[in-house]
Amino acid sequence: MAKRVEKGRTFAELERLKGEERERELTRMLGGDGKAARMLAKELLQAKSSRLKK
Repeated sequence: MAKRVEKGRTFAELERLKGEERERELTRMLGGDGKAARMLAKELLQAKSSRLKK
C-alpha cells in the first residue's frame, strides 16, 4: 500500500498480493522477520484457504 497527500487530501493505492509476497507482508504485519511470525502467517493463510474450500 502506498499513501500520499495532495492539496490536503489523502490517497491510498492498494496492490493485490499473491503467494510469497502475501506471506511476507502478513509476516511483516505480525511482527517482522522472526520465525514465529512467519509460521503464524503460513498458518493463517492455510486456515483461510481451508475455509474457502468448504
